[in-house]
Amino acid sequence: MAISDKVRERLTKLFALLGSNNAGEREAARCKIEELLAKNKKTWNDLTELLATGNAQDWQDDEPQNNESDGTTASARPVHPASLDLIRHILDRHLSLTEHQLVAVTLWIAHTFLFSRFAVTPRLIFESPVRGCGKTTGLNLIKALGFKTVKTDHITAAVTFRLIDRDRPTLLIDEADNQDLPTNAVLRAVINSGHHCDGRTMRCLKGEIVEFRTFAPLAFATISKLPLPILHRSVVIHMERSRSELERFDPKTNLKQAQDCIIVYRETLSWAQQCELSLDPPMPEGLRNRPADNWRVLLSIADACSRAWGTAAREAALALGKHQDEDLAVLLLSDIRDIFDRHPTADRLASAVIVADLIDLPYGLWSEWRGPHDNQMPRKLSQGELARMLSPFGIRPKTIWPPRRGTRDRSAKGYLRKQFEAAWASYCDGTPSQPSNVRHLDLTGSERA
Repeated sequence: MAISDKVRERLTKLFALLGSNNAGEREAARCKIEELLAKNKKTWNDLTELLATGNAQDWQDDEPQNNESDGTTASARPVHPASLDLIRHILDRHLSLTEHQLVAVTLWIAHTFLFSRFAVTPRLIFESPVRGCGKTTGLNLIKALGFKTVKTDHITAAVTFRLIDRDRPTLLIDEADNQDLPTNAVLRAVINSGHHCDGRTMRCLKGEIVEFRTFAPLAFATISKLPLPILHRSVVIHMERSRSELERFDPKTNLKQAQDCIIVYRETLSWAQQCELSLDPPMPEGLRNRPADNWRVLLSIADACSRAWGTAAREAALALGKHQDEDLAVLLLSDIRDIFDRHPTADRLASAVIVADLIDLPYGLWSEWRGPHDNQMPRKLSQGELARMLSPFGIRPKTIWPPRRGTRDRSAKGYLRKQFEAAWASYCDGTPSQPSNVRHLDLTGSERA
């Protein structure tokens, strides 16, 4: 069943074309693979094994052989694994994702075959502002392509840790916004602990203390934001409705889709069993702490595939993996600094202006504020809560006036920029310097002449 390097390379290229966006190209590749298989008395069931084994020259190809040596022996030539390319192509056919998102999801699927070799398993979150953006399709694709997958629309904490301890599956949770995670502390604890290989939960059953392992890959589909501790253990894929028609994913009725998924699954499994991983790959500058822990896994897998995948993974990590400090108070300081920077001539802002700008930030933390411990029902941040969070830094609201007061100007509770400078320098990286030519804003944030 062994094949030559030349035929393996040809099959790999044809195999990759099965994921092409061009239907004619896909069909031509499929027909050519079938011709090569039939010519050598093989079937589709043999394809994955044929791609993964042997160097013997016992296969026929209808293209002329090139006998010129390139100075490299056949056994020394690197064979580029097709599995990541194929996963990416299949995802691209059915999901509206950016290139960085495609790379991230592809690597996450591959990591489900290898997660036990790492210290952490990053969670994957498909989130969108409304329904109909492809989140469930994303989970269904992972179910078809990932390792030992189990998909559910609702699950309890008890089922979660028992299932993980027994089977170590890739657990896919759809409709995660219906899990009440902000108030379901037990399920949150299981999800968070399972991010690390030492994750455990303990129960007393029939008078005996029983330990359950919680380490396993988890992916979610949700409309609302998940609690911040889960977000910081996750690669987050923000989805929007596609503006173009995508191929419907339905492997139960589309036999070609089912066949493609089976082939890609087997190829990925074969590659994962023989790939060599560097568990401490070079990290891109600026990626550190927990985001670096999450992406270290994916970068290691990308590097094991090819240099091109390693480059693409680092670009995706910088685009998707830069999260703020997990401490909510530090995140608040950083966001307030950005608000002052967006009003570059302001030396003071009213509390109402700061809160309004925080609520308008696109990632929705302050518009769906869940309290300092991230365990309350979502609501908009209030001025009083803002003051309580800033108080430990010695930053307290003052009665402030516009710098040029007129007869109609009123005072308001607010903050001076200089109150934050010491905290920014201590807790926030890259604090910008105060503009030297300061013009003032009134209390609504509008520039005054």
